[in-house]
Amino acid sequence: MRWLSAAKQEWLRLLTHGLVLPPLPAEPDRGACPQCSGPMVVQKSTPRQGRTLEHGRFDARETVLVCAARCRTPSGSLVTRRAACLSERLLPRSAVGYDVLVFVGMQRFAEHRQREEIKSALWNRFGLDLSTGEVSRLAVIFTEYLRRLHEAHGPALRAALERDGGWPMHIDATGEDGRGTLLVVMAGWRHWVLGAWRIPTERADAILPHLRDTVLRFGPPCAVMRDLGRAMRTAAQPAGRPQVIRTLDRLCAILEPVAREKAFADLDRLLTYRVALFEELRTALRLVPKPAGRRDTPVGGSGGTTPAEMEGIKSAVDRLALSLHKRRPRRGPAQDARQAIDLVLRHLEDHGAYLWDRAVQLPQKAGGGLRLVDRTNNLPEAFFHGIKHGERRRSGRKGLAADFESRPASAALVPNLKRPDYVAIVCGTLDNLPQAFAKLYAGERGRLPAPADRHRGTATIRASASKPREDRMLVRSDAMSRAIMSAARSRAPRTTPRHRHPSVAAFCQA
Repeated sequence: MRWLSAAKQEWLRLLTHGLVLPPLPAEPDRGACPQCSGPMVVQKSTPRQGRTLEHGRFDARETVLVCAARCRTPSGSLVTRRAACLSERLLPRSAVGYDVLVFVGMQRFAEHRQREEIKSALWNRFGLDLSTGEVSRLAVIFTEYLRRLHEAHGPALRAALERDGGWPMHIDATGEDGRGTLLVVMAGWRHWVLGAWRIPTERADAILPHLRDTVLRFGPPCAVMRDLGRAMRTAAQPAGRPQVIRTLDRLCAILEPVAREKAFADLDRLLTYRVALFEELRTALRLVPKPAGRRDTPVGGSGGTTPAEMEGIKSAVDRLALSLHKRRPRRGPAQDARQAIDLVLRHLEDHGAYLWDRAVQLPQKAGGGLRLVDRTNNLPEAFFHGIKHGERRRSGRKGLAADFESRPASAALVPNLKRPDYVAIVCGTLDNLPQAFAKLYAGERGRLPAPADRHRGTATIRASASKPREDRMLVRSDAMSRAIMSAARSRAPRTTPRHRHPSVAAFCQA
């Protein structure tokens, strides 16, 4: 865009001398009509403003060409041609550039910045003044563009997953106080978010359609990891925390007289036995806390567990089950120990088969060999934890019910932009993301409306187990209150049944 760079220098020179800045010319290439190969004539010249990170704020006069033969597109509109220097940098029917859109979206959903912080950054770093309402609007449009870009590169993403030999599907959902429930499907080995949807509640009829859509787009998964209903909690180790150790010592000193009581002593003995039994199971499964320095799992891995180690874990669990069968009291007063052992054995019997079939045989085109699938659903759990942590940082609120309702579901795709392998497929580098958005809309021009016109209807679809926000606003409106009170105070309408029993008819006549 050399003409604009030179014009900006001229603008600075004229501004220095106190002269009036003329609008920058923006003329399209005068080529032939793509349909009839006829000439293109000038339809109009219109002023247009622009605000981009690259060039700041500028004024331009855009020339729009139209086919002289009045050819029309399949949608019925005239075949026109606009200046590429503007259409490739500014959003449709907007003065904001694609680079500003990407900056606002990344600051909002990747860095979890507040609107005032984003507004200040735009002004201090680029000299652009946007209102807080415009920042919110651009953030929602960014998620809609990212969703379209994700769907447009579905075949390329599917090919990458197939080169890995398949992909394990991780399914989980989260919400706040039964509102704003978000369903997410992730590819386990690549840590990609393949789809995110707002659902009313965690029910099969609400989840299955989205799972079928994901399978159609990215192929059938090689394994499925789903939540069994019991959230796994990571044990906190007090080692290395002197203040925690001192607090626990003080607590033990306070509770020591209570522990001498017989009732509490029996309870202490029961809990101690159950904790020891749980530690045995944890040791056999090797569910150790993740090291502090390890933040991620490499592509193709499964938490660092090899097939040989998995066989060792299986043998350890089998030995533990055999030992528990032998140690289980048959009769006598050891009812609590019997119940604890039965609980562990029942869980191993019900869910043990899901712990070992984690080795996936890769096809030869993917290099062959075995690849393991994670034994837990900690991947989406950590993903949701990051989202909620960022939203609490942004809003300063502990309860996120309202935030989750107003947050677009497609915002869950933003963390994919931190994955270099994903970015390389959809846009090459993050610096090319504005150009990818512009190219995406240029290919959809004439078939889809601009996101600025439709983001309020589709990008922020909200549903919850309670009333959605739109329903609450309707129910709490004054018009609804007046209608309810009017109906309550009015007399019930009289209705005459079509077929009346003879005795009832005689009674009514009397």
